[in-house]
Amino acid sequence: MKKNSLYRSMILHMEYLRSLEDSERVRKACLRYMQTWSEYFYPAQMDIIADLQRLAAELGGRLEVPKLGWKYAWIKPVLGWKAAKWAESVLPEAKASVLRSWDKAMFKLETRELGR
Repeated sequence: MKKNSLYRSMILHMEYLRSLEDSERVRKACLRYMQTWSEYFYPAQMDIIADLQRLAAELGGRLEVPKLGWKYAWIKPVLGWKAAKWAESVLPEAKASVLRSWDKAMFKLETRELGR
């Protein structure tokens, strides 16, 4: 549902922008916009990707398959795109959570030792 809303919002933004000015510069900006946000739909929402690809062709371009960050690209050939995408979205927050917990534990240990 959220992704459908995001897709509809993107379409409305591009339609509005193109209603103001339909130039090569605007078409390129729309292509960059679609390319930037396409990673949120790929590979789970291939129907939306197909629509974006069709719109990109109308604008005189095409969308590339979204690229994974270098830290997670190695997961794709081993476990597949979905696992790599999951890792890219979940692991940074998990790392931050572990670091926060470690910091809290060290703070408690430090304050307990100072209280003796």
